Amino acid sequence: MKFEPEIVIYKTPQNILEKICDEILKEGDDFSEILIIFPNKRPKVYLKKILHEKLKKPFIMPQVFSFQEFAYKVLVEKESFEFIDILDAVYILKDIFDKKDKKIFGEKFSDFFEWGLRILKAMDELIMNEVDFEKVKILKEYADIPENVKAILDILKEIKEEFCDEILRRKKILDFILFKKLKEMDFDLDYKKVIFAGFYALLPLEEFFIKRIMDKCPTKMIFLMTRESDAIFKFLKKNGFNYKIVESELERPKINFIKLNDFYTQSIYIREKLKDVLKSRDATKIGIILPEPLHLESLIGEIGTDIDSDFNISMGYSFRLTPLFSLIRNFFEVRKSSKDNKVYFSSLLNFVNHPFIISCFKDEVIKIDNKVKNLNQEKGKVYFSFNEVVEDSFDREFLFILNCVFVEVKTIKNFIENMREILGILYKRIKGKENTLFEIFMNETFEIFNKLLQTEIKDIEFEIEDLSKIILFYLKREIIPLRGDPLKGFQIIGVLEARLIPFEVIFFLDLIEGIYPKSYKYDPILPESLRKILNLPSYKENESIYAYNFYQIVENAHEVYLLFYEDEKNEGYSESRFIQRLLWEKEKEERRVLYDEIPFYSYTPLLTKEKRKVIEKDETVINILKKKGEEGFHVTEIDEYLKCPFSFYQKVILENKEEKGIEEDIESTKLGEFLHRVMEEFYIMNFKDREIRWNDSLKNNFLNFLSEKFDEFFGKERETLWVRKEYLILKMGKFIEKIKEEKGILRSVEVRVEEVMNIDGLEVKIKGKIDRIDELFGSFRIVDYKSSGSNLNYPCVPSNFKDRREIKEEVKSLQIPIYALIYSKMNDSLVKRGAYYIFSSGEIKEFEFGEVIKRTKKSVLNLKEAEEILFNVLTEIYNKDIPFEPDSKTGNCKSCPYRGICGEF
Repeated sequence: MKFEPEIVIYKTPQNILEKICDEILKEGDDFSEILIIFPNKRPKVYLKKILHEKLKKPFIMPQVFSFQEFAYKVLVEKESFEFIDILDAVYILKDIFDKKDKKIFGEKFSDFFEWGLRILKAMDELIMNEVDFEKVKILKEYADIPENVKAILDILKEIKEEFCDEILRRKKILDFILFKKLKEMDFDLDYKKVIFAGFYALLPLEEFFIKRIMDKCPTKMIFLMTRESDAIFKFLKKNGFNYKIVESELERPKINFIKLNDFYTQSIYIREKLKDVLKSRDATKIGIILPEPLHLESLIGEIGTDIDSDFNISMGYSFRLTPLFSLIRNFFEVRKSSKDNKVYFSSLLNFVNHPFIISCFKDEVIKIDNKVKNLNQEKGKVYFSFNEVVEDSFDREFLFILNCVFVEVKTIKNFIENMREILGILYKRIKGKENTLFEIFMNETFEIFNKLLQTEIKDIEFEIEDLSKIILFYLKREIIPLRGDPLKGFQIIGVLEARLIPFEVIFFLDLIEGIYPKSYKYDPILPESLRKILNLPSYKENESIYAYNFYQIVENAHEVYLLFYEDEKNEGYSESRFIQRLLWEKEKEERRVLYDEIPFYSYTPLLTKEKRKVIEKDETVINILKKKGEEGFHVTEIDEYLKCPFSFYQKVILENKEEKGIEEDIESTKLGEFLHRVMEEFYIMNFKDREIRWNDSLKNNFLNFLSEKFDEFFGKERETLWVRKEYLILKMGKFIEKIKEEKGILRSVEVRVEEVMNIDGLEVKIKGKIDRIDELFGSFRIVDYKSSGSNLNYPCVPSNFKDRREIKEEVKSLQIPIYALIYSKMNDSLVKRGAYYIFSSGEIKEFEFGEVIKRTKKSVLNLKEAEEILFNVLTEIYNKDIPFEPDSKTGNCKSCPYRGICGEF
């Protein structure tokens, strides 16, 4: 007997779970013969809550499943199957490729892994959309596809058939095999009623399974109609289903657009807004929708300690974002650095300084840091054995952890055994001290390990580099399910989990293009050109699913807060197109532009304001400045002030030098000093008062000279020194190739210059040392050597000669302009050109003072302008009313040694 399905489309706003409850309450209080299928798991929790509120007495719940759960239930009631782990699935796939002698991906499993996942994804799409694989083979020629991908598509049908046969033989399945099996097999169902609710954009094999159920049981299908509903009507039209549309009797939601300056500010805004909302609302009916799990911890950090309410977290959280992933990555870095039972210092220190380890064994970590640093500075050591870094006083459990990273790891099983021991110790010590996420992450990690130990490839030996790639790539894909049971308090929830939940108030965060909707990612196996030919869902159709989920959540609430952010200059972020559409609709209704009326929130935490260091120029500071003026400012110190006055104060005025760190091979300042010396000596020997002309013979002489001087300057005892030497010779060889065409006559090297300027009655000396002076076309060129110079560019004219930040932005460095200015005054010489020779990148930035740069139409400083800017900068330095303040806007904070004390962060 076949049944005709009843299909109802409710227009938003509508509480579908209420409608389902009303439907099943007609059956008394035993709902055990009713089956309800949702696209996701979370509605079940709310359905149960609503039934409790309505019945207020014991009842037997209906059978409620997510779609995939029910499909799997139907299959295993007929045959015994288990889902295969993706690691084994990819390994089987590689074996099939290898037997066909298709060396498309290289020999190693680690190289194949990512491609294997893409191939499985392509199989899934093609099978779920019932695409003929023979058609793929033929039509690929009409699409824009690389040759290596065509080679895959040529044999994809054979690969698919062999792969499916092999894993079915092992009684294993993947999603596409599950639905393929359900289409081929017969099954019986005996339910009084089946209700499908909240589905959108079904795939052909999913549709087939639903229609089979409709044939076997009385079925009601409930859809929710939003602004984006095309896929629902395509499904109904395609299958010739009759349906009725039910208008909503509820009020449309009140939508609030909120603009903030960054994602962190969102958390503060929600914290403050929640305090008010919780006074008048049932907490379980408040939803904080978080499309980007990366921001979960900052959100919890703000609201978890300041809001007196329970809350649930319900979302998929990428394992890649957890501290456990970084611990495992650091573990592998130590193992990969191992050589002759010794490990590289930086990877060892990164591992022991992981927050979990240092929180448990702080004293031991400090001692290892000091020991490694001392041995490095005394003997130049960069590789260390276990015995060289440990002490008898170390905690036994710390010694055990340390030993684990010195032990060789060859298999997945080896890795898990070691990491289980490490995590077991850390878990025991940290449990109860950290927030609840720590225990969830730790427990889920052990679950992942158990899953890996069930794989068929757990005992296969790999080289450590390959094992690292496999494990880390595998873990990046893992999603930790934060389930949020039992239901209590307000909900922090992902977009997919929020579908159909009857929230009264929602805060939808991160509504930025690229976050929601996510950016389209190119599919190398099924690119858009081929998808169109095969009639597969395009990125636009997938984007409509983002739209449907968004509008379903937003249109069903009573009060909505849509949050997006932009920086101070209104650059860098773009609000989601869904916000743009809702705002546009509202503007049409009100017949006025509303964007500029959206409230903008920019919070600066009070703690930061209190800590931010502002150095006032009291009498003591002014006296130090006067003394410094008499001694003289080096030109590079003026550049330091342009970057950040606070850094200038620490480094130049207080002479608070950065603590000397551990040298991986050669300290960068020493390397720069060495290269300056080599260039000076070689140029004097070969070009003094002569035309600078390079040739291959001279280049070889230079490289030999460099090699000899390197041994003299650094010695030969340090570990790995030969690597640095060979690398340096290679880099400088490329650099000489770049400067082979340089012209001019070398006149001087290492020329000391100084000038005294009068600043408000004070005599302030400026000094420096010019690396090289060339004569060119009757005038002079100032050359400055730089070991590195990613931020260097042409010193252009700023629009405001008194704005320090504008000067920094346009001029970059005053070094060459000031050298040129002082040299021209000292020697009454015409200096027309300057040049930065940058060793690291092999670049030469040569310019003429006052010239217009065609590409940008900006002008290079002339010497008069350089003098005016220098005067203004020095005037600001000595101005009592302008304090030395931190400046994070010039982009130099990342490597600043004073970052931790300035209060900007």
